Amino acid sequence: MGSAMEQRLDQAGIAGGILSHADPRLRALVRRRPGRVVFDIVRSYALIVAAFALLAFVQAPWVPLLAFLVIGSQQYALFILGHDGMHTNLIPNRRWNDRLATALLLAPLGTRVKSARVAHLTHHRYLGSAMDPDRHVHVASNKQTRSAFLLFLSGFATVGKALVRILPFGKSGAAPATGPVPGAGSLGARLPVFVAQAIVFLAIWSVLPFWAYFVYWMLPVYAMVFVADEIRAFCEHAQPVLPDEAADPRRLTTFEPNALERILFAPHNMCYHAEHHLWPFVPYYNLPKLHALIGEQRGIEVRRSYVGFLLRYFAALPSLGAAARPSAG
Repeated sequence: MGSAMEQRLDQAGIAGGILSHADPRLRALVRRRPGRVVFDIVRSYALIVAAFALLAFVQAPWVPLLAFLVIGSQQYALFILGHDGMHTNLIPNRRWNDRLATALLLAPLGTRVKSARVAHLTHHRYLGSAMDPDRHVHVASNKQTRSAFLLFLSGFATVGKALVRILPFGKSGAAPATGPVPGAGSLGARLPVFVAQAIVFLAIWSVLPFWAYFVYWMLPVYAMVFVADEIRAFCEHAQPVLPDEAADPRRLTTFEPNALERILFAPHNMCYHAEHHLWPFVPYYNLPKLHALIGEQRGIEVRRSYVGFLLRYFAALPSLGAAARPSAG
């Protein structure tokens, strides 16, 4: 974490004093459980296969929408597991962690673990500063009107930047202060994505028309992975305050949402996002324990609902300012 962020944490009273790296309680939460990871991966793929089986063998009007929602939600669950892979939190061996994250989690969704890792870890290091590559997602200055906010919620305002960064034919993964990833633009680096997409396409085509790949695989990736993740990231780091610099010391937020919002916006405990930023080496399945361990801390805002925050932000437009900041909830 960068020194600027550390200073903000110190000012907020939530720096290492809560849990030092030597604290045995924290050390217990850091232990990897590969069996849990394998179980969660298998469960998501089993649900995806079941959804495609419904599409192939059940002729009912409710099947397409249900299958779309199940496939998209499980794609997002796999993506969040891939996010833990960026932090090397899946299995202890880094090489096998990266192979697992690439082959089963990120390549089927169209991205690559090494280039994604560079940008994501830069976001962690420079959160709340101009060096954060995801700052455009969090700030309010580009969402000052209702039309601009709705455009952001559609994904159209940010998809171009994401495509350049993650797609196999885009530029190599680069982030501010880090530069490009060595070899990220090579065919070898991009090959896993092409192979994974070919496997997915052929698997779907074996039981459904070819267009099902685009409707039931690629479209959910956009609508329920990319858009959902942009919305989640906004909710977890945004403040409806201008100028943006006034909000920078207050970009650590944790959510305690209902079950439906957890499925759609925060699978695998991503709702405990402030905890994740402070202790990114704690695996996803231990974040609830970490949340309970640190309790309520000054400097960590707790909100209750992603949808609720979005509605309050929308209602505050266009008069953003300190007085318009919605309360937790």
